[in-house]
Amino acid sequence: IQRFCQSYMTELAKYVGPDYDEPSFGMGVGQKEIGYLYGQYKRVSARGVGRGEHRFLGGGHGDFFKAPGFGVAHFTNEMLQSRNDALEGKRCLIVGSGKVARALAEKLLQYGAIPLSFSDSGGFVYEADGIDLAKLETINKIKDERGARIGRYIIASATAQFNEPS
Repeated sequence: IQRFCQSYMTELAKYVGPDYDEPSFGMGVGQKEIGYLYGQYKRVSARGVGRGEHRFLGGGHGDFFKAPGFGVAHFTNEMLQSRNDALEGKRCLIVGSGKVARALAEKLLQYGAIPLSFSDSGGFVYEADGIDLAKLETINKIKDERGARIGRYIIASATAQFNEPS
């Protein structure tokens, strides 16, 4: 994985950077892989990255993992506001249950929307009355601390429904 990430960044460095685009996390890409990418970027980049000041590839920035999910919620809210509407009270289905999906749910809650679902390759959970902050914290614990599938959430919730893929 390390050699792949380094080889990939050797070519990608021509097209990304603090002032351009930033690669982000995805399925199967975690802190270790981003670390390999960042290390190679520092080695091959003529632009240089200051110590303690860098933000490229999440360096020193705690919201890096949440930014894509926050962006989806913010964009949606802005789009609705341009049509004299808002996210508040909207019931939202979320596909996925990784860091981006959970950050999206967090931001939807801040906008007053009601997240209803999360999914992964093992199936999906659905909360008819919505997923509030306490339920989201439980899901975060299941996913981050235990590394479990989203289906484990039904053990913690008396109201959630779980459906396995057909």
